[in-house]
Amino acid sequence: MDRLITLFSHHSETAGIEVCNSEGDSDTLIVKRTLELASVGNNVTVVASDTDIAVMLLARATDGTELRVLSPGVLDWPARQCVDILEEEVA
Repeated sequence: MDRLITLFSHHSETAGIEVCNSEGDSDTLIVKRTLELASVGNNVTVVASDTDIAVMLLARATDGTELRVLSPGVLDWPARQCVDILEEEVA
């Protein structure tokens, strides 16, 4: 499996895609890096079938964060801003 991850990472980086690999909890790394990118003005879309990631992002996102969560087939959410999702849940 390590060889597959190394191969995939190499090809992604060669194509100009940022790659972060985790020895431990990848959900935490994904959330941390996503919020770092969003905090400096990047529009970020996270595609994940893991609801833990969506919940962690919603809990940690601040007002005005340009962040979208797309969970095809699991949450069946379209890509929307976290703020929009929070407002729908509260309403």
